Amino acid sequence: PRGGQPQEAAMRAAHAGYQPLPTKETAPLAQSGGSRLQEIGNRMARKSTCNDLLGSESRKSSKDDADRPPEDDEEEEREASWLQFVERGWFQCIGAFCIITNLVMMVVELNDPTTSQAMFWPNQALMLFYIFELVSRISYFKLRFLCGPLSLVAWNVLDVCIVGAGVVDQWIMSFVPDPSPAAKIVIKALRMLRVFRVFRIMRVLLEADLSWTDSTRFQSFMGAVIGLNAILMGLETDIHWAGWFYIENVLLTIYVFELVVLLKRHGRFFYQCDNPDLGWNILDTMIVMSSVLDSWMIPFIDLLLKSMQDPADHREKAGGCNLGQAMMLIRMARLMRILRLVKLVKAVRPLLFLVVGVIAALQGVVWVLVLTIVSLYAAGIVTTRLIGHGLMFHDVTDVEHAILEPFISVPESMFTLFRVMSGMVSEKEAYAIDELMKTVPSVKFAFVFFMVTSSWTLLSILTAVVSENMISTTQQQYEDLKLALFEEDRVIQTKALSQLFSDLDKSGDGLVDGQEVENAMKDEKFAQDTSVLLKMPKRDILDVLKTLVEAEHGSKGVQMQQFVECLIDSRSPVTERSIMRIESRMKQVIRSTMTLNQQMQQGSLRPSVGDGGGSAAAA
Repeated sequence: PRGGQPQEAAMRAAHAGYQPLPTKETAPLAQSGGSRLQEIGNRMARKSTCNDLLGSESRKSSKDDADRPPEDDEEEEREASWLQFVERGWFQCIGAFCIITNLVMMVVELNDPTTSQAMFWPNQALMLFYIFELVSRISYFKLRFLCGPLSLVAWNVLDVCIVGAGVVDQWIMSFVPDPSPAAKIVIKALRMLRVFRVFRIMRVLLEADLSWTDSTRFQSFMGAVIGLNAILMGLETDIHWAGWFYIENVLLTIYVFELVVLLKRHGRFFYQCDNPDLGWNILDTMIVMSSVLDSWMIPFIDLLLKSMQDPADHREKAGGCNLGQAMMLIRMARLMRILRLVKLVKAVRPLLFLVVGVIAALQGVVWVLVLTIVSLYAAGIVTTRLIGHGLMFHDVTDVEHAILEPFISVPESMFTLFRVMSGMVSEKEAYAIDELMKTVPSVKFAFVFFMVTSSWTLLSILTAVVSENMISTTQQQYEDLKLALFEEDRVIQTKALSQLFSDLDKSGDGLVDGQEVENAMKDEKFAQDTSVLLKMPKRDILDVLKTLVEAEHGSKGVQMQQFVECLIDSRSPVTERSIMRIESRMKQVIRSTMTLNQQMQQGSLRPSVGDGGGSAAAA
């Protein structure tokens, strides 16, 4: 009973971490049997310390979790969600297909209102898909659907508006038996909102990875489409068929898709001045936009205006001027589709080189044309004064007017002489020249001199300048292409040669034995394949191998990589770069020889420098 207070004090000390109490009451307890209680207090103190450490770790972890941004947790939760298919490419492609189908159905329904009954259930199915997609996206993104980045929220709000307008138009308003005029206006406005579903396709394109647009397959596909379109344009001109309309729209869809994905891929660089394809890009944009205006925008606006009007009003205005007649001038832009043939020139590289050569040749042609015009101008002045003004005739009144008419003025004389030079003289001009030669025979020498200087000399100079400029420009284009593809061609050839000579490495150590290569080259098929790949005769290949084997004297063979690279480099002619490489290697050999010589001299002189003369020499 008297130890109650000291025991309580010891328990409090144990709970507090067992700190010795500086009181006189705890000493008798510690000395007379309080060691048991002290041990208990130590155990409880250690347990309390462990709890404190665990608590501090828990508080630290809680603090780290608190400092962690909630977006990371949402991202991990979305990755683990089964709704992540809404961001997959296949689901976005399905959505784009449904949107295109819906737009086609809408256009058909606007063009032919009698098909509205047949389009009812397909429209309902598409609406159910839109609702499923919207609900899935809301469940997947949750709060981030409307509180995330501005670009994502903008597209989401547009989706909600479009789907909501479709629900009101197709489902809610169908239960209104006799809508009021205000309700009719609302229905028409909601139907116009259905047009904005096309922006959902834009969203799919903006979120997709478009790196495949730079691949060879896509470019080859577009080249095939352009070639097919060029053939179909000629058939469409001569053969009248209702199916051309649908084929034209399919091709236009492909062109619009190409332009959009290229704009998304290259961004602002697509129209920047430092883009080497800026001219082609602007021309492509003009061609596609003119076709869109003619084939899609004008008919679609016409259909929308018809859908906004009542049938009675439409019947009253049927006899008036419609939109097609008012935009007759714009419809003439249909001829701009012929510019798609320019895309064919761009798609086929040899045609592109030829066109670039012709454009470059025009720079030299300009001066030849100037010389031709000056020559025709001088000859026109002379012929006008001599023939047109009658200076070469004794009595101009006796000369028939038909002889003077082609040379009555300087422009007329220049045009007549140009037609004579090009061999396209009309009957009137031929009659005038023949009668002139009969009247004044000496004029024949003047016309001979003119034909020699104009047709033979000027036209020959023109042809030579054009040919020279085209050849030089085309050669430069091929050189640039070869330089751009040099590394790629080298990698392909290295891989092909390594695969071709891999069978010769029986031991698998990466070495090529000279005797094995000589034996393999005795096989005609192997030698022919190697010669065709390297564009080298069989003898040169063996010479390269012999040179490498002599350089690697004492080794078991030549490294495969070294052998292949030497074979590829041996095809190139000797250039300044080759001489520089030889000089660099010779300098390296000279430096190595001098270093070795110095080391040998130092080794021979070192024994005579030591202490003890003879003993050092003996050593």
